[in-house]
Amino acid sequence: MFDHDKDVTVYIIPDMSVDERVKNRDIVKNGRARFYAGVPIRSPFGHSIGAYCVIDDKPRPQGLSKHDIAFMKGKSPVPCCEALS
Repeated sequence: MFDHDKDVTVYIIPDMSVDERVKNRDIVKNGRARFYAGVPIRSPFGHSIGAYCVIDDKPRPQGLSKHDIAFMKGKSPVPCCEALS
C-alpha cells in the first residue's frame, strides 16, 4: 500500500527561465510561467493519476514555505479513490 507521508515529493522549479528542462517551452519564453510547484495525485496504491500544481509569472528563489509544502502534499491523495482500496 502507498505510504502517503513518506512517498510524496513536491517538485519545485524556482525559476523556469534558467532550468534546462523547461526554459525553451513557449509558456516560459513568453513570460507567462516562471515558477512551478507540483505534486503528483496518487491513488491509494501509489499510482500517479494526475498532478496538482501552481504556476506564477514571477520567479520565487525562496521556493515554498514548509506550510505551503505541507498544503501541496495534502492535495496528493485522491479521497474518491480511497473507497476502492
